[in-house]
Amino acid sequence: MKRKMLLLGTDFAKNPFLRAIKNIDFIELEFLDFNKFQMDDIDEIINYIIDKGDVLILENKSMDKHLDLIHKKVKEDASNIPIIPLGMNLLEDNLFHIDAEKALQINKYYSNGGKENILSMIFYIAYNFINTTAEEKMFWKDNIQEPQLIPFNGIFHSRSDRVFDSIESYMDWYLNGENPMDYRWVGILTYRGNWINQNIYVEEELIKEFENLGFKIIPVFSYSTAENNHRIKSFTNIIKDYFSYNEKLILDGLVYFQMLQPVSNSNDSNVFQQAVREFENMGIPVFKPLIAYGMDYETWDNTVEGLSSQIGSTFINPEIAGMIEPIIIGCKTKEGKTKPIEDRVHKFTRRVKKWIDLKYKKNKDKKITIMIHNAPCSGVESTIGMGVGLEVFETIIQIFKSLKGNGYNVKDIPKDGKELHSIIMDKKAYSDFRWTSVEDIVNARGFLYEMPLEDENGYMEFYKKLAKNVRHEMEQTWGLPPGEAMVYNNKMIITGVEFGNINLMVQPKRGCYGAKCTGEVCKILHDPNCPPPHQYIATYRYIEEIADMDAIIHVGTGGNLEFLPGKTNALSSKCYPDIVIGTLPHIYIYNAGIGSEGMLAKRRVSAVIIDHLPSLLKTDTKYFEIVNLINEYMEFRSSDSSQKDILRNKLEDRIHEIETFKNIIEKKSSFDEGIRELKASIIQSINKNKGEELHIFGKVPEKEEIIPTIKEYLDSNSNNIILIRTLFKDEYSYNKTIIELIESVILSCDEIASKYKFIDKGILEGLRLEVLDIYEKMLLTGKEIANLMKVLECKFIEPGLSGMPSDNFGEVLPTGRNFYLLDCKKIPSEGAYEAGKILADKLIERYKEEEGKYPNKVAMNMISTDISASKGEQLSQILYLMGISPVWQKNGIVSGLKPLTLEELGRPRIDVMVKISGVLRDSYPEIVKMIDNAVIMASSLNESDEDNNIKKNTKEIKEILKEIDGIEDVERRATIRVFGDKPGSYGAGVDLALKASAWKEDADLAKIFVHFSSYGYGVDLSGIVARDEFIENVNGSDLSYEKRHSNRYDMVTSGYSASVHGGMRMVKKILAGKDMNQYHGSTINKEEIKISTLKEEIRENIDDTLLNELWIENVKEKGYLGAAEFMKKMQNIFNWQCTSENIDDAYLDKLVEVYINDEEMLSWFNKYNKFAAEEISRRFLELNERSKWSPDKDVLDRLRRNYVKIEGDMEELLQDSVGEIQRGQIEVLNHDDIDVWGKQIEIVDSLFNNKSKIKK
Repeated sequence: MKRKMLLLGTDFAKNPFLRAIKNIDFIELEFLDFNKFQMDDIDEIINYIIDKGDVLILENKSMDKHLDLIHKKVKEDASNIPIIPLGMNLLEDNLFHIDAEKALQINKYYSNGGKENILSMIFYIAYNFINTTAEEKMFWKDNIQEPQLIPFNGIFHSRSDRVFDSIESYMDWYLNGENPMDYRWVGILTYRGNWINQNIYVEEELIKEFENLGFKIIPVFSYSTAENNHRIKSFTNIIKDYFSYNEKLILDGLVYFQMLQPVSNSNDSNVFQQAVREFENMGIPVFKPLIAYGMDYETWDNTVEGLSSQIGSTFINPEIAGMIEPIIIGCKTKEGKTKPIEDRVHKFTRRVKKWIDLKYKKNKDKKITIMIHNAPCSGVESTIGMGVGLEVFETIIQIFKSLKGNGYNVKDIPKDGKELHSIIMDKKAYSDFRWTSVEDIVNARGFLYEMPLEDENGYMEFYKKLAKNVRHEMEQTWGLPPGEAMVYNNKMIITGVEFGNINLMVQPKRGCYGAKCTGEVCKILHDPNCPPPHQYIATYRYIEEIADMDAIIHVGTGGNLEFLPGKTNALSSKCYPDIVIGTLPHIYIYNAGIGSEGMLAKRRVSAVIIDHLPSLLKTDTKYFEIVNLINEYMEFRSSDSSQKDILRNKLEDRIHEIETFKNIIEKKSSFDEGIRELKASIIQSINKNKGEELHIFGKVPEKEEIIPTIKEYLDSNSNNIILIRTLFKDEYSYNKTIIELIESVILSCDEIASKYKFIDKGILEGLRLEVLDIYEKMLLTGKEIANLMKVLECKFIEPGLSGMPSDNFGEVLPTGRNFYLLDCKKIPSEGAYEAGKILADKLIERYKEEEGKYPNKVAMNMISTDISASKGEQLSQILYLMGISPVWQKNGIVSGLKPLTLEELGRPRIDVMVKISGVLRDSYPEIVKMIDNAVIMASSLNESDEDNNIKKNTKEIKEILKEIDGIEDVERRATIRVFGDKPGSYGAGVDLALKASAWKEDADLAKIFVHFSSYGYGVDLSGIVARDEFIENVNGSDLSYEKRHSNRYDMVTSGYSASVHGGMRMVKKILAGKDMNQYHGSTINKEEIKISTLKEEIRENIDDTLLNELWIENVKEKGYLGAAEFMKKMQNIFNWQCTSENIDDAYLDKLVEVYINDEEMLSWFNKYNKFAAEEISRRFLELNERSKWSPDKDVLDRLRRNYVKIEGDMEELLQDSVGEIQRGQIEVLNHDDIDVWGKQIEIVDSLFNNKSKIKK
């Protein structure tokens, strides 16, 4: 009869245990998965342990607090079964039921490890704690050996059987008398368990590859624990005894395989802070390659998800500690061993070598490529240098100057960003597009290299090395090399400008080709997973292999490299991001507030992030003086007092100092009417501050930027502010007071307490400390450029939290760090759930007001910032609509879900479908599973259909799916509610079609939306094709919805939102014959959470920005980039109107009047960005031609005349142009006109035809 040993929390020891008992037939081991335990069902687990187990073995090597709680509960309630502790922490916490001496003896076996010790331990446990026959007892006793003492740490090498206990003894063997200082050194730190179990195949392959590259290697194993033991070296002592020579660190880089717990044995409770301190003291990069411990090679090779199932330990924890280069180099075999992936080891070691080369190469000899971005679909010529929140051109100038100051060979630095921009535009050093042919680029000398097909530096030298299936994909999409993208005389044109050893380049187009933008050339519209063009690959191969650059710096958030098709993470050599980046050290200057997208750059293209301040809100405190003067004047204006005239003169003098103010006054029929309008505009701009100043990398912000940024932080994070806000009746008075108070603090005014007597002194002091904390950290912004220089010397870069000012900005600052995202174990937070409940209740209330009934189903648009920034407010809203609540532990970790009772809800459960973004899918897979689990839980409750819409709808979808041939597992598929982009791709597709004018009717856009978005996600669902399920869920939805939590973004900012809301609306309208209500939620002010219709929200956003003269003037100050900002917002207006038709004609008329029919504005566009003006005017004409806008006749006539003038001005730019270009022509092509696209979308086409027939 087999005896059962139950093991809980012993995942790290699973394989050694199994190997030890391989040939023993009397013991059965069962490993319990604590991740599946909820405290609510712990009694059931304990009953299972008591009923089934002969002994229970506990461990908590990962020091998981959730597991600690389970252990304590088990000890309390399972007193009849022997509980055996493994690890000093469990011994010290007295979490066992056996004799202490025996517990210590068991831990001697376990801590020494090795097959023989583990086997003797099992015999020891069996002999002492399992009741059996005397004969069996004697057998067990005879097989117990004394614990064998095996080193806990030491230096090893694949060519030696010795374990070296010092660096000196290792050097004597390894170097045979040579000088260690003559070599470059890489350290490897791995688990003792790997060494003791002879499972070091990956480490041996690394040693071989590094040595082949000329490195010397110090491979070390250590006991991965934070326990105190005289035989176990701390990380500090490992550095001192094994990685240092003559008391000085000898390593150039460290390859780190272990967890973070052993990094330091101090009492500091924050393991990550300990790790960062240790790594900073070392001052060298710490590399963290990946091993798929739960996945064999074939599984990894065939999955698109990569290692998303172990995202916390594999990515998040190392990122928090500042480790880099997350490249997979090994997998698990079926026998439980690790096996190297040879081509990945080859890639990883060469990337490490390139990093270390930066340390030894002199700055004057280093060659760097700086890559800036553009938005090709919006217009290449009009968007060069786009980077969210960053003044890219001035940033490049600062980088040039800093490089030169540090000894780099930088020549002919332009005097400022404007001159730099002019150089790029004059040389046409960018991709071809509507107004620029490849011939024009060649003639203007905007290229660095003309890449031939053949030759040693020809494209085919690189191309033939690509995997066969990669070449097949590229040829299917782009034809045989060189294709049609950027080709001149059969050579691929690589654009850029040379500044000595620094090349400045504009990122190539990723998904289209040629000097036009149509449905024919937009290949990514045909297939979201299409590979990049040949010229894209050629550009990056030129950088690394022909120009022989030492590193690449991508500047500005908004590139396309990290979004190329391939695995989510743990990429293979067949993934395009991996192919493109090659082995170049990759540095990415990225907006600190956009962490979830930045994770793609870190995990998919091995970027070391140097984050920068987001754009900063700008408030001119002189505005307050104007408002005060207006108030005083209005008070005296009806009197005959001479004071009135004095005030008017003073007011007029101040107004004439600011051109915008003067313009506002002059547009009104009287002075009094003008100043009322001016006051309203100023108050609006203060209360809804939208005026942003683009950040210049490394530049400390001005006071006017610092003050409103601190206020933005306080408004969302300060309890003191909550109390102060209650003292004010109106928003303007509150905002004015807080801004003035912050200014007083940073100017160190002594009279703060006396000036603000109405505020409690304790609150005032608390606020003062909060202000100074943020202010002092913002003064360290120079660290941004300092750390850029530091990383170019192969030094460790401190990690820092990602976030916007409205988030945990105190932890985000100072910027210039390698940012990370927090784990989502505490998502949603309890505070976010409360906000989500309010949002849900208000959404239901608003819908009931308009429709007189509860909604059956809500269609949500959800992006990653809900998790990273608002801690899951929309996630909470989704859960609460379904009547599901998270279960929180005392430490805030979400341990599971539970259904609320119908009595608690007081209403039916509302069904929810969610369209997630690709970034959310990849950054937070556990959140996707949480939503899916909530649906499954709600749909399985024993409730009536009237009370439970999730259950009702699931049954209905199930019946529909049964009627469709080829669909299996309808029970599961009927519960799918989370949909997203095709695995490995990003975007809803509709935006691409709108920009390329690649649609003839709304049905075309609806089909594109379904084609791009109908992939199901959830538990064991990794993006399965789910077109029918998607369509049925959209058709069954009564309303679409999304929310925002920050004033920085709105509906006019987001083309993606227009694609999703509009896509859902069009699908339902076409297939179900019904319109869809559209709503928007806001938690910007937590005290006034609101729900509005999408139409109301868009109108308010337009009033706050595009029709707000103060905002307009702020944007115009940005010149070329400001014009691009106007243009992108107008493109979004175009998108909204095409997909949702929720902007009144009169509002569109106003926009045309302000931006195209205004002579002064047109003149400004003509000076700074003609291309933007052409795009804006053409889009409005297209709206009219598509019957999406019925303008006032006079407005339309003047628009047409002005477009002719704009086009004439553009033609002047083209006097010397050669080659075929599209210009301003609109070529309307849909999938019916393009065979390749038609084949891609034919299944969706057929679905629409069939479902339309059913509707009729």
